[in-house]
Amino acid sequence: MTEPSTPDTGDPSSAGAAAAPSTPSSVSAVAAAETLAPLDVDGVGAVAVGTILWTVALVLCLVLRGPLTDAGRGWWTWVCLTGALLGAAGYTFVRRRRTAYAEHPRDLGRVAV
Repeated sequence: MTEPSTPDTGDPSSAGAAAAPSTPSSVSAVAAAETLAPLDVDGVGAVAVGTILWTVALVLCLVLRGPLTDAGRGWWTWVCLTGALLGAAGYTFVRRRRTAYAEHPRDLGRVAV
């Protein structure tokens, strides 16, 4: 297999040298990192959506209980119930955590010992 040829730029220092990959210099990467702010994601939305989906699946499993049991899939109802209950517990946790962070924003990085 042959190497792709590089265009002649007229610069004698680049003669025969492979083109460098196009990566940002460390200076511009640091400048870009300083301008980007971290996402303010507390997990409440994700946990709420997951809990709602597990609850909808639970309702569907209860509606289709007979066919699921006949097919040997009656355990799906218990899985959905477990997902909904764990989601409700997780939702309570992330809401309390969000409230605590809002009340004490300076303590975000500290760990109690």
